[in-house]
Amino acid sequence: MMLLRPSLRALGSGEAGKPGSATLSLFKYTFLTRAWPTWARYAVTAAIVLATWSVRLALHTWFPGSPFLLFFLAIIFCAALFDHGTSIFAVLLSAGLAKWFLIEPTGTLNVVRTEDVVDLSLFIAIGLLSGAVLEALHKVAHDLADANELLVASEGERICCCRKRRTGSRTSSRCSLRYFGCSSAQ
Repeated sequence: MMLLRPSLRALGSGEAGKPGSATLSLFKYTFLTRAWPTWARYAVTAAIVLATWSVRLALHTWFPGSPFLLFFLAIIFCAALFDHGTSIFAVLLSAGLAKWFLIEPTGTLNVVRTEDVVDLSLFIAIGLLSGAVLEALHKVAHDLADANELLVASEGERICCCRKRRTGSRTSSRCSLRYFGCSSAQ
């Protein structure tokens, strides 16, 4: 298993309902799955979309309308777990499967009705937008984890400098006690 940075290791280590809870531990896995090899990310994306397609195909008899609804879940799941490239792949694979198997005339990628063109176009646009938004959110989370790691390191250095000051040790020139806000009384 891949080693996590200290700031990411802290995710999921707290009590339920508090920061670091199980909800955050799920977020930690998105950092891990994004590090998978490209072939594995795309293979799992294809498996998720195909599983969604099989469920949708089974429900098509009872719920013939809205062939795209379940595919949105697959797209969001793949975008959250992996990256923007896999979400694009999930959108295109979902659109192709929905058109080929669920939209008349089946067995072809030819779109005949204007309503189907609009539905398919909206599905692709919303799917791509959802993937882009999730990618942006993941980038922000990654940047926050990096910033948190720097803060933890800075706090550790401040504590070290303050201990040196209390014990009378000489501090290096990079450790400015005034900058870190500790005095000899601490």
